[in-house]
Amino acid sequence: MTELVSIFPPALAVILAIATRQVIPSLLAGVAAGWIAMSGGNPLVGLARTVGCIVEVFADSSSTEVILFSLLVGSLIALIQRSGGVAGFVSWAEKRRLGSSHRVVGVLAWFIGLAVFIESSITSLTVGTICRPLADKVGMSREKLAYLTDSTSAPICILIPLNAWGAYIIGLLAKNGVEAPVATLVASIPMNFYAIAAAGLALIVAIWRLDIGQMRSAEESSDASQHLDAPFAHGVELSPLTETKRRSINMLVPLGVTVLSMPAGLYATGLRGIAGGFEAEFWDVMAAGSGSTAVLWAVIAGIVAGGLLYRVQGIMNLSRFVATSFEGARALLEMAAIMTLAFALSATCRALGTGLTAAAIVSENLPTFLVPCALFVSSAVVAFFTGTSWGTFGIAMPIAVAVGEALGLPLSLTTA
Repeated sequence: MTELVSIFPPALAVILAIATRQVIPSLLAGVAAGWIAMSGGNPLVGLARTVGCIVEVFADSSSTEVILFSLLVGSLIALIQRSGGVAGFVSWAEKRRLGSSHRVVGVLAWFIGLAVFIESSITSLTVGTICRPLADKVGMSREKLAYLTDSTSAPICILIPLNAWGAYIIGLLAKNGVEAPVATLVASIPMNFYAIAAAGLALIVAIWRLDIGQMRSAEESSDASQHLDAPFAHGVELSPLTETKRRSINMLVPLGVTVLSMPAGLYATGLRGIAGGFEAEFWDVMAAGSGSTAVLWAVIAGIVAGGLLYRVQGIMNLSRFVATSFEGARALLEMAAIMTLAFALSATCRALGTGLTAAAIVSENLPTFLVPCALFVSSAVVAFFTGTSWGTFGIAMPIAVAVGEALGLPLSLTTA
């Protein structure tokens, strides 16, 4: 009976997420179920402890930093759009004939996705916004552009984890008792076969113009005039301020500062936490760094750089800068809520001993060599039905860590 109680909260979260496709209520239900069970079935006490658990997420500085980062990413997105930076880059690309052919546009989309690895939503925004008008001109279907955009957002972000993804997973690993979360994540990268295959296949599709499955029919019927009026074709975006001159520098400077500040911040925080300081090995210092602090510093640096640049150009005064920043942050409140509840569910699972119970069940019913495959398949099912990697990480990571430790598997493998 105890085993069933410890497994129930994450199982409930998975089932509800699949059934409703609503991650936030599902994660909240899982957290509440766990604390009600630990309160002897008393719903009032359990719900009170649920609220306390969520509040305790913010008592941990690393968790708070990652949540703040997710909101500030929205601010950065809004600023580079409102400043005319994205529109300016599109004009620059068109003048240099970077939209001259189907193949060139596809490869450009892939390389932009590779370069903008700081956060998947920024990657999707940048690739989609820059390449959409170029794709329309060469007759590339919106479906194919969406495929290239998606295949170079999450996969690249997890393969170059100097970003929110890395900070979030490092935070989950640390919360689940992993002593070297940064080193574990770095070691998992070569074994992240799905991300490597997804990014590699996207490049092959772009270069050789391969059309897979329904992409073929979309490409055969592609016509810019058809796609411009298609449902959901435009997505959600912010228009540049009407009086603003479109300059690509207004996008490149904030993004460049953010990208460069991330590893710099990781190294700086590593110096504080390692013996020997500058005399220590570079990767030892990086491994000792705080991913959550570094990504927060990086996005703040990008926002400040953008704000100063826009003020010098007379694009935004302080009040407009602040208003635009909050406008962008509001757009990513859902992501921040998912991250908060994912951290809370991880804490609930640790209190219940869910991971150890799951490890015992798996070890009794599966050969050890099949465990990584089982973790991958189960996580893929959850991700497919919920539509979010963040929620999947929050549900699956506590189990993956505990199973790996209990069965003696490398944590880098179960993390991957």
